[in-house]
Amino acid sequence: MLSFRLNEKSIRYKSSLDSKIPAFIWADPLRIRQVLLNLIGNSIKYTPQDGSIELNVILTARVHKELLLEFYIKDSGVGMTDAQIAQLFEPFAQVDPSAKRSFYGTGLGLSISKSLARLMRGDLKVTSSAGEGTTFVLTMEAKEALESDFRFSSDSFISPKLAPIIATQGLRILVAEDNEINRRLMSKMLTGMKHVAVIASNGVEALELYRNQVFDLVILDLHMPEMDGFECHALIRELQKTSFKKVPIIALTANAASEEKSRCLAEGMDSFLTKPINNRLLQRTISDLTTKLP
Repeated sequence: MLSFRLNEKSIRYKSSLDSKIPAFIWADPLRIRQVLLNLIGNSIKYTPQDGSIELNVILTARVHKELLLEFYIKDSGVGMTDAQIAQLFEPFAQVDPSAKRSFYGTGLGLSISKSLARLMRGDLKVTSSAGEGTTFVLTMEAKEALESDFRFSSDSFISPKLAPIIATQGLRILVAEDNEINRRLMSKMLTGMKHVAVIASNGVEALELYRNQVFDLVILDLHMPEMDGFECHALIRELQKTSFKKVPIIALTANAASEEKSRCLAEGMDSFLTKPINNRLLQRTISDLTTKLP
């Protein structure tokens, strides 16, 4: 998912996995992926051309089937001072508050990542020196699993309790997302499912497209400039009052907090997905929503 960004900057990337880690574990792959994409994405953003990034996963403790894992993300980027590190995980804090440079983003993604790490009974820590790169360490608990706990499809494993996906194809899907990389990824995923993806970069564009075209499904990022997903959702629902067709709306956000999900469902959105999007979960959600339609 990040390879083209690495290639754009000619960044050397390598990863290693501790051979002592069992082949199958019980954990939350969506949340692990979300945290790692945020951390590696930040490293790519603030590592100079021809720099390097390493991901090393280590088994640091084991008691019977209980495991403690550590993910080390080390880069050769700009680095940070002790003062900058001290406020790095504060929501909306900027390491460099100047208009031109805000190293490691707004801090919101890191704040969420730290919260997710703690929900996985672990933590997220950082060591760094200005001009000498940064190392993030994600720790989390997991549990060894058996191969017999899973059944496999051609591309991934799924829980045996999940019903098969009823494949839907040829849907016209409106996607509103302000992040260019996420737009490309979403378009690629939907196209791979044989749908037609129509992309908007904010809520204003999405609303205009919805007024002038016919769609079978809408996916709205909740936090966009000009018009956010909540406002866009409300206005689309108003337009639907004059139509015979109720188009399902999926909320999309990087914020995994239960309060945001509750708000989405309370305001009438049909489903809720968190970034990074899991291809199979997206396919299942689309299938569930559209096969219920008359």
